[in-house]
Amino acid sequence: MLAATAAPASSATTPSPSPPRVAISDLAPADEYFGHQRLSVLVIRHQIFTLKDDLHHARRRPDAIESTADSLVDAFDDWAARFPKDAWLPRTGWELATLYEELPGTAARDRAISLLTDVDGRYAETPFGASSAKDLARGVGVRPWPRWAGSPSPAPPFAASSPQTLVAATQRLQDKARDPHADGADLIKQTETLEQSFVSLSHSDGSEQYGRAAWQLAVLYESLPGADARERAIRMLAHILDRYPDTVYARWSLRDLERGVGLR
Repeated sequence: MLAATAAPASSATTPSPSPPRVAISDLAPADEYFGHQRLSVLVIRHQIFTLKDDLHHARRRPDAIESTADSLVDAFDDWAARFPKDAWLPRTGWELATLYEELPGTAARDRAISLLTDVDGRYAETPFGASSAKDLARGVGVRPWPRWAGSPSPAPPFAASSPQTLVAATQRLQDKARDPHADGADLIKQTETLEQSFVSLSHSDGSEQYGRAAWQLAVLYESLPGADARERAIRMLAHILDRYPDTVYARWSLRDLERGVGLR
């Protein structure tokens, strides 16, 4: 009887502290979209892993991977600004930083350091904040261009540093697209480069001039062949409606979306 009565007392332990509760309102909904590319949280996280796998298996060139990663950073920043307490942010920011750590060149190195510094500063109490601090203390080097990827891509033929130069560059590409012998795949790549410039330049500027630049890009995508160009045109038109709703370009975008964007 003594043994029986003593057993429960000897097995009693101090309960471990419960993990901090996360309010549902702190979490980004699965159907919420972020950044100029309007990406969901699940898409952002999935694309990070996909890009790392593409890099490790030499499926895509590093510059193409970095271009896509830049869109993820834009979406991540928007997500962090709107849902700053989302529990997925520290891990996603750190994983995105480690992707840039593996990409070649100084621009990728600088982006990695910026992301690590952000995660370290904002989420220092999390394991990913600690990992970011370790990476920064260790130092982030500049990776060389991998031999398997061939030579780095040359500078884009159309540089853009303002909404006016974006519009001018897009119009020149539209002129090239009218040539029946033009390479459609090359035109799409050059348009994607201009779209990346648009994302970078218009990030904190909602002026009507960028609305025009977005409209010109959407029109150019509509004229290019393939399902990818059609999808990008639709997404750009939707972006105009969301970001520049009081402009004539929003009315034109709504007209095109209601009419339907065909596949060339």
